[in-house]
Amino acid sequence: MSEPPASAPLAPPRLKPRRRRRRVTIRARIALGSLLIAVLIAVPAALLIDAQLQHIVRLGTADGLAGDAGEYVDDIESGETSLDKPPVWQWVAVVRPDGSTAISSLPKPLRGRLPDLVHDDADDVTRDGGVRETQVRGTGYVTLALTADGTGGTWTVIAADDTSSEDAELGPMRLLLLAIVVVLVAGVGATGWLLTRFSLRPVQDLQQTAERLSVGRSGELLPVGAVDDEISRLARTLNRLIERMRAAANRERQLVSDASHELRTPVAVLRTRLELAAAGDADAATLRRDLEAAQRDAERLSTLVTSLLELSTIEARGEQPRGAGRATVGDLQDEVAAAVDRAGFRASSVEVDVALDSAVDHAVSARATVALAAEDAGRIVDNLVGNAIRALEERAAPEAGAVPVETHRILVALSIGATSAELRVADEAGGLPPELERSALQRFTRGPRARTGTGAGLGLPIVAALVAAASGELRLDNRRGEGLTVVVSLPLTAPE
Repeated sequence: MSEPPASAPLAPPRLKPRRRRRRVTIRARIALGSLLIAVLIAVPAALLIDAQLQHIVRLGTADGLAGDAGEYVDDIESGETSLDKPPVWQWVAVVRPDGSTAISSLPKPLRGRLPDLVHDDADDVTRDGGVRETQVRGTGYVTLALTADGTGGTWTVIAADDTSSEDAELGPMRLLLLAIVVVLVAGVGATGWLLTRFSLRPVQDLQQTAERLSVGRSGELLPVGAVDDEISRLARTLNRLIERMRAAANRERQLVSDASHELRTPVAVLRTRLELAAAGDADAATLRRDLEAAQRDAERLSTLVTSLLELSTIEARGEQPRGAGRATVGDLQDEVAAAVDRAGFRASSVEVDVALDSAVDHAVSARATVALAAEDAGRIVDNLVGNAIRALEERAAPEAGAVPVETHRILVALSIGATSAELRVADEAGGLPPELERSALQRFTRGPRARTGTGAGLGLPIVAALVAAASGELRLDNRRGEGLTVVVSLPLTAPE
């Protein structure tokens, strides 16, 4: 069997050259559009005006012809039969009742059409203003026929003129009309160009500022005009977008910076512990202690990463428009009660009693809301109660190994009034050290003893971010030597 012939290689597809886009600016398009509209309006208006001018001139011609013929009509009606011949510049013809011509100064082309001018059977005649326009051998004539009762019956007087006199009168007026149309159209086009240039100047400023923003880091925003027009509103909207993007970029940089700063030491310690455990030189008790310490480091790392992501998510959500998450008074009470119940299951080295005190003003509607999702309210209670429990554990740390006999109390109080909902979490852990009072709401703020625990120092910053996103207020009441009370106040919105 013979082998089939090898197929020819496929030629690469030929790409069509991309057509270069024509660069037509908005200014040019608006100016050309204005010019086109002006032409569409001016040309029909000019044609209408020209028709009216022709009509007016034709009425003047009719009046002149009526004056020329009127003299002979008066003579005929007074009984005259011997009529004076008209002057050379006046074209008049008088036809007797029998159809004969009494006098005539009409030009030769019109003399042969005299019977048609007397009667209405001509086909190439148009009427305007009571006169008739007749075309003879390419020349236009305007005629007017009047009848008069005289000797022997009805006489007919015909006065005529050529249309060149009308054209002579219309010529200058048409030139003036054309000049007016040209000036008007050019003026509209120039005005459209200038107005567009003035109106689009803010857009040019926006473009230049945007180009500067795109090539470097700058805190500059797009310029907003003094007039509240569409461009100013667009600039304000874009500025809000730029601010949100900057905030997002700052959060990303903050997250990377926090993670690199806070994870470096725990990861190094965890790696060292694991390397020592893997070396196999230590006894079983030492190995057990190293593994337990490595487990605590891993827990702290997990808590730290979770808290960082949670804080970043809350801050990003806080940049969004208000009203996305709302909780009614009932939802708020239920979530706070559930958070207090969860606190009872927290593992702790001290005896803790978490109590709830809830009070609602009878005048408050059950459909009143706060700008905070119900689960976020529970998250606030979880963080504050967790901080209080860790503070109690740190205070009791010097007595480690002793059997705890004292029960410490943490009070969670929810008070809902006419205009706000107030949440208080009070503990008996001795309060904040003086050096931490001002920085308690900053990230990674921890007491000296807390640095060995699993806390990440992000509990209060998370609470502060949630409260700020709900347009609320956060206040710390530090009672040195006694305890700390965290007060969260959220504005209450009445139902519509």
